Amino acid sequence: MLERAAAPFGEPWSSRIHAAAEAEVEASARATARACLVALPPMSSARATLLAIGATALGFRLREEPTLVRRRLAQRLPRSAGERLLRVSEAALDPTTSVGSQW
Repeated sequence: MLERAAAPFGEPWSSRIHAAAEAEVEASARATARACLVALPPMSSARATLLAIGATALGFRLREEPTLVRRRLAQRLPRSAGERLLRVSEAALDPTTSVGSQW
C-alpha cells in the first residue's frame, strides 16, 4: 500500500518516503506527522503535495525562530507553501490552536 501511495511522487521521493515510513521514530513524532498529513487538503499534483508537506514540517520546526526569519524564508518559497509555513509556525506557538483548523 505504501508503494502505491508514494508512486506518484516519482524518484527519488518515493524511495525516501518509503524509507522514512519504515524508520524508527518516537510515537509522538509519528502522531504529529499523521496529523499534518490528514489535515492537508487535496492537492493538484504530487509536487504541490510535497511542497505542502515540506512547508508544514518546516513551519513546525521553525516555530521558535523570530518572526522575521520565518517571513524571509516564506518569501523564498512558492506563495502557497510560504503561506502554509507561516500559518503552521504561528499556530504552533499558540497552544489553543488545533492542528486541523490551521494546517
